[in-house]
Amino acid sequence: MASITALVPYSAAALSVPILRKTAADSPRPFRLPVGRTVGILGFIFSTWLIYWAAWPWTMVGSVLMLLGFPLFLFVRKPVEWRRNAWIAVYLLGIVGISAIGDPQFVSHNFTGFTPLGYLEMPYDMVVLFFFALAIAFWAIHTNEKHEPTGLPEESKPPTSPKGSSLSPEPSVPT
Repeated sequence: MASITALVPYSAAALSVPILRKTAADSPRPFRLPVGRTVGILGFIFSTWLIYWAAWPWTMVGSVLMLLGFPLFLFVRKPVEWRRNAWIAVYLLGIVGISAIGDPQFVSHNFTGFTPLGYLEMPYDMVVLFFFALAIAFWAIHTNEKHEPTGLPEESKPPTSPKGSSLSPEPSVPT
């Protein structure tokens, strides 16, 4: 279960590369990853496979626990951004659904009494997960490319002097 709760944020982080390429294209960076959009999407697909391979019922347990925390995540963010983040809930529910009908060989310490149905055996389950992850990735990228990246909240920004210059001892670098 710990692997699922680590891999879901990793999968979202993989999608940040293509999103930030669009929304923060002029940001200075020490390194620019060639074909970053492709690498980000492939990272998302591979992490989806790893979540699936975590084995039933742990895929379900980890996803359900993350879904229970999802409303809290939405309400902590101001303003509440349902449309930008809806893909996360669909992603987690989709992985649970595919796991439930997937290959029964991906079972480990099953305490639920339910075994995956075996409608999608290997390698067909991987193909379905590939296209599912690809669709979710494009949905997440498309809905988040429209928004400007959020910066620091006002209370987290460094204080300024009355003249508007920063009080921090570091010199400012012109952009």
